[in-house]
Amino acid sequence: RLGGYRISKLIGGGGMGSVYEAEETATGRRAALKLIRAEFADSPDAVERFRREGRLAATIQHSRCVFVLAADEEAGRPYIVMELMPGQNLQDRVEATGRLGICEAIRHILDIIEGLEEAHRCGVVHRDVKPSNCFLDGEGRIKVGDFGLAKSLITEQALTRSGAFLGTLLFASPEQIRNDNVDTFTDIYSVCATLYFLLTGRAPFH
Repeated sequence: RLGGYRISKLIGGGGMGSVYEAEETATGRRAALKLIRAEFADSPDAVERFRREGRLAATIQHSRCVFVLAADEEAGRPYIVMELMPGQNLQDRVEATGRLGICEAIRHILDIIEGLEEAHRCGVVHRDVKPSNCFLDGEGRIKVGDFGLAKSLITEQALTRSGAFLGTLLFASPEQIRNDNVDTFTDIYSVCATLYFLLTGRAPFH
């Protein structure tokens, strides 16, 4: 149990966090609960970055973004409670059925753009837009999730060592790979790379 949630099974993860299916004990509501992985728990920078993820993602309340229900900590261990996405992500979808038709691909990309537009309006750059971070909901629409590398354009603090790259190379913008300053254009590049993947089944560069 953690923060009023009963944790059941591991359903995903990567980077600094592991994601578990959980149930709120008071209401029975199912949710996804993200915990910082043990190997990062002793790093002050990693813990602060994880806390920042929860704070930033919680500012974005939009139907095309995965909702953050709570961002808290217990006994010094931060956690994030999110809307549970039971369906596939776009990476899974292409791997299961092959490349998508033009109309379907563009429909999904328009959903991604809608969610990112709200994030950018809130002063947040995602920095890790890719097919596996775009989730299909029960109506076949897309929600953008995993704001673990998100950056605030308003109150940004340097939390990575000089020269460190964070992101996914196949979908990251050139300025992000060079560790230059990034803004909303880095998300635009990643959206285009994601569209290329949906239409061809591969990333634009290897």
